[in-house]
Amino acid sequence: PGEAARIEQLSAGTTQTLCSGMSVSAAELEGAVTLTVSGGTATLGIGPLGNVITKVSCAVPTTDRGAWGIAAAGANARIDVGAVTVGRNR
Repeated sequence: PGEAARIEQLSAGTTQTLCSGMSVSAAELEGAVTLTVSGGTATLGIGPLGNVITKVSCAVPTTDRGAWGIAAAGANARIDVGAVTVGRNR
């Protein structure tokens, strides 16, 4: 909480920040968080469907299909997962 939302790539044990965006508050993290990867763009949003606020969005490598997820980063970081929805467009 209080840090900028980031989209990072983990490869061979090394984390690289691909982009960072708007700050995320603790209250925002109590609601829905979405990660959408489509057509070479990753977007992280916060809020209920129909009212999602984009916190960060950027181009990402398209070579590793299916290798994306959401994680908490940093000391004492954690993530609680509720519903997970996966869609695939061809």
